[in-house]
Amino acid sequence: MGFNLDNYETVKDRITRFYSDHINGSIVTELVNNPESLLEFAAFKASVLVEGRLIATGYAMEQKGQGVNKDAWVENAETSAIGRALANMDYCGTLRPSREEMSKVGNKQELSFEEYEEAIKTAKTKDELKTAFEKAYRIYPDSAIIVQAKDLRKKELGL
Repeated sequence: MGFNLDNYETVKDRITRFYSDHINGSIVTELVNNPESLLEFAAFKASVLVEGRLIATGYAMEQKGQGVNKDAWVENAETSAIGRALANMDYCGTLRPSREEMSKVGNKQELSFEEYEEAIKTAKTKDELKTAFEKAYRIYPDSAIIVQAKDLRKKELGL
C-alpha cells in the first residue's frame, strides 16, 4: 500500500464527533437495493439530519466477497454510507476517505473470480495453469469451482 491507514479517520470517530457537535442530530440509513439481492450485495443510503433537517447524504455498496466482506458486506455497506454522508458534511479530518474504505484498497485482488476461472480454463501450458490456479486459490481458497476448473484443464492438457 502506498498510504498510511493511521492518517485516515474511522467512521466511528466521525460519528462520535458529529454527535458531540449536534446533540439533536441523527443519522438514518436505508437499504436501497432489492432485499432479494442481499445474498450478493448491499447498497445503503445514509442521511444526516440536524434538528430534523436533512444536511447531507451518502451512498455505498458492498459485494459479498473475501476478507471483511466474506460475512459482513451488509454491515460494511451501511457503515461506508454513514462515513460518506459525514464526509459530505466535512466530518472527515484532512482526508475524505474513511480508514475502512482505504483498508479495502490494499485488499483488492487483481482479477475477478470469473477472470481467474477463465485464466485457468484457457491456460495453454502447465506453467500457465499452475500460475493461474495458485493466484486464484490464494484469493478464493474455498472455491470448489476453481479446483474443478484446474482439474478439468489438466486433463484437457494431458497433464
